[in-house]
Amino acid sequence: MKMEAVHYEDLKRQQEALMNKWATIRIMLKICEKLSENKAVARKEKARWIIRYDSF
Repeated sequence: MKMEAVHYEDLKRQQEALMNKWATIRIMLKICEKLSENKAVARKEKARWIIRYDSF
């Protein structure tokens, strides 16, 4: 009985670690997504400014 309890706790701990790992990966992916969006936005803004200055 005691062995099963230890085994269960161990499994629970492993599962929690895995969930945390996935949560971290998901957060990192979201951050990367945001950064790439910002980069694209920045590029568009830059292009707009270049066009604006070239038209003078």
